[in-house]
Amino acid sequence: GGAVEELMALLPEELRGLSPEEAERTERAACEALGREQLEARVVELSRYLATGRLHAKSRLEQALLTRLEAADAANLRDLGDALKRASEERDEASKRDLTLLEADLTAQHEEAVKQAEKDATSQVQATMHADMEQLRATAQEVLVEEKSRRLKEVVAVS
Repeated sequence: GGAVEELMALLPEELRGLSPEEAERTERAACEALGREQLEARVVELSRYLATGRLHAKSRLEQALLTRLEAADAANLRDLGDALKRASEERDEASKRDLTLLEADLTAQHEEAVKQAEKDATSQVQATMHADMEQLRATAQEVLVEEKSRRLKEVVAVS
């Protein structure tokens, strides 16, 4: 819209708004009665219009390309930001899963270690109780033997 109107404003007033065919017919009709110098002047005038239009078109094209490049850069930066955010979220989720698995493994190892410690303590207590019982039996046997021997002395002394 606006760029076409700006370019149209650069044309000679008598050619504005005409199709290329109409502009050619209008220009030919206007130039039929002109002499050589007037034709040369008209060619120079139209060349200036053309040069101005080309310069203007070049700057507009450069501006349009720059605008598109800036838009593409902005879109690429957004895409990169989105990709980094997704990668970060995926990494965080993977870390959470790994942490959960590690906690489960450590909990299982801890429970196994506690069970083994309980088992070892139970075995040690049983072994100690067994040893103490054997010691008590041996002591009881000694007391019994000693008591029998004292009774035997009394029996022998009475007889």
